[in-house]
Amino acid sequence: MDRQLIKGTALGVLTGAGVGLLCFELAENRIAQSMGLAMFFLAPAAAGFAMALVIGRKSLLVSGCLSVLVCLTVLIATKAEGLLCAILAFPLIGGSFAAGCSLGLLARLFLRQRKTQAGALALLPVIVVGGRVAEEPWVRSPRLEVVSTSLVVKSAPESVWDAIQTFDALRGAKPWLMYVGLPEPVRCTMVGRGVGARRSCFFDKGKIEETITEWQPPFRLAMRIDRTNMPGRHWMDFAGADYELRPAQQGTLLTRVTVLTSRLSPEWYWRPLERMGVEAEHRYIFENVTSKLNP
Repeated sequence: MDRQLIKGTALGVLTGAGVGLLCFELAENRIAQSMGLAMFFLAPAAAGFAMALVIGRKSLLVSGCLSVLVCLTVLIATKAEGLLCAILAFPLIGGSFAAGCSLGLLARLFLRQRKTQAGALALLPVIVVGGRVAEEPWVRSPRLEVVSTSLVVKSAPESVWDAIQTFDALRGAKPWLMYVGLPEPVRCTMVGRGVGARRSCFFDKGKIEETITEWQPPFRLAMRIDRTNMPGRHWMDFAGADYELRPAQQGTLLTRVTVLTSRLSPEWYWRPLERMGVEAEHRYIFENVTSKLNP
């Protein structure tokens, strides 16, 4: 392989990954504890811009792919981010990185002197920090979402009511999201009965502690989330959950409602993915309720 090509690729990877990791740290809003446009657009675009400005077209594609891979690997290895978040964010990051590369190639046509290029590179962290500060008023308060999933269970409401309170062991076909980091429910226990009872749901990593706020057998069970002991940074938290049961022709219409707060933006991108993850949890629980009632 051409030695110059190898050197160019190495320089591109170092530039892209270095600027990317630096801008990741600068883009994180530690005050609002949120991740938004600065993180998913400006930071990867800055990395792509810097790489293209430094190495030009030659080996750009290989360097770009390796840079993104190195950045995500470092973030996952250091537990700054999880595998699931990296996978879900990849389309945003990849698209922004590619846009940054295009701008970098364009800038390279006009900024031919080393000093001018160095000045442009020095401005990148300033732009990322400026974007983070500018978006702070919009991300200061977490976004509230309500996700509801329903299923007809072929059992009487009284039987379904008993089945949803506790789970000795949850088993079944796991959705693909659980293989890449979505928390997997393992079992649920309850101490006491009625309003004020304490319910704990254990996952493959961590647990959620709840307090019963509504107890209307066999029609409604509502819970407040008191404490979440899960690994990683909580860009999304659970605020409450409830089960609603209604008699149906073929048994019971079981509805699970989860209230969550999210600190991820843009909303148009993350909302469907958040719903997809919560609905996957709901369906997994429903499958276990069904198998519990109809072994």
